[in-house]
Amino acid sequence: MRWTDERLAWVDATHFLAMRAVYIGHFGGSAGKLYPFVFISHVPLFYFVAGFFASPRDEAFTGMIVRLARRLLVPYVFLALLYAATLTLFYDWPWPRLEDSLQAFAQGIRNHIPAGSLWFLP
Repeated sequence: MRWTDERLAWVDATHFLAMRAVYIGHFGGSAGKLYPFVFISHVPLFYFVAGFFASPRDEAFTGMIVRLARRLLVPYVFLALLYAATLTLFYDWPWPRLEDSLQAFAQGIRNHIPAGSLWFLP
């Protein structure tokens, strides 16, 4: 039996609370006094607890970086370029506007179109 096969009630409860905090975080200012409290750590706590039972890998740190770059950055760049081509060909975006969008993709800015639809990758 691996150490990941056994569930811990306190980890599951913390994961549930973190999920609720992420849910409340999506309300923004409408969440009232809860928003500043949950916004401090809602997403980092959720990911930390979600990875609590992740099984360790036998790989070096650089191997992990390469693996994650292939898994996340390659699709991110591909979709960014595909979307930029779509905006250019079908919506006649001029170069300055397209350049701004590509810079937003490169910086991981996700609050502006077209980068908003890929918020989870950066």
